[in-house]
Amino acid sequence: MRSADPQPQPTESALRVGDMLGRAGVEFDSPADLSDDQTLMCGAFLNHELRPGLTLHLSDAVEQHPFAVTSMLGEGLNCVFFLDGAVDLHIGSRALSFRHEGHAPLTGAAFICREPERFHRVSRGRQRLRHLVISADLPWLSEEALATAGLSAGERRLGDDLVDHRWLLPPRMLGLIAEVFAPAPPLPTLRGLYLESRAVEIVAETIAAISAVPAGGSAGLNRRELAQLARARAFVAEDPLAATSVAAIARAAGTSPGNLQRLFRLAEGMSVFDHVRKERLERAHAALREGRATVQQAAAMAGYSSAANFATGFRRRYGHAPGELLPRR
Repeated sequence: MRSADPQPQPTESALRVGDMLGRAGVEFDSPADLSDDQTLMCGAFLNHELRPGLTLHLSDAVEQHPFAVTSMLGEGLNCVFFLDGAVDLHIGSRALSFRHEGHAPLTGAAFICREPERFHRVSRGRQRLRHLVISADLPWLSEEALATAGLSAGERRLGDDLVDHRWLLPPRMLGLIAEVFAPAPPLPTLRGLYLESRAVEIVAETIAAISAVPAGGSAGLNRRELAQLARARAFVAEDPLAATSVAAIARAAGTSPGNLQRLFRLAEGMSVFDHVRKERLERAHAALREGRATVQQAAAMAGYSSAANFATGFRRRYGHAPGELLPRR
């Protein structure tokens, strides 16, 4: 049955340690000496079943203390987006990290479980956490999403026991996420339908992103190599200026520097540092386009000490000078 609440809205609340300890199927721990009545996090939360098999979880909260929770992650597809904050996860035996702050490019993550998996989450301390999770169970995916969208390639990819796929979010997905956090339907009574339509689109966009990677691997890469490549891309996207050595990027990806160079040349036709330069230039381009930086600031953002050299590299990539993006006065 559809949830009885036709107008799901985030509710402002404070989650106490005792509330977490009282949750069935959840183990809670903290390195801090906390009493049951201490506030663990406070802010806006929404956990709503939009239709049977399709659930939306949203939070915009401030976490007050470091803590860890362990529970079970159900079967199905989880579309995960972190807008602010940092958490470390273990899903089954797989370790994953999420970090995002400021104007860094947003990445999405997709986890597909064919059976329940142990879920362990660690937060390090006081921080603002904004994140969105859209979960779709396997019957809903097979009967509605895939059949309606005709995503046969995505259905083949969903046959894996657990897929860990990450990708830089395109403008369409960024718009959908923004609309979930700040819905503006024509009538308040349409809020539930409005959120449901956005969630369905997010699931479809996620499946399309998964389907964009051929089932046999990109450029002949196997699944393990694709995962290493995805981790390297995510590491660079988090802070391109901090990606100063191939060795550091390779460590984050779980492979050797030589193998990482091979993966980038096979998948992208460029070296690791060509990819890093591209990411830096794209961040500088966005800052100029949005009026957040001068040409000199954008040059530093792209890792150039000389504005002239930055302009040369910028023009080579985009076909125009960086100054052409500055607002007209």
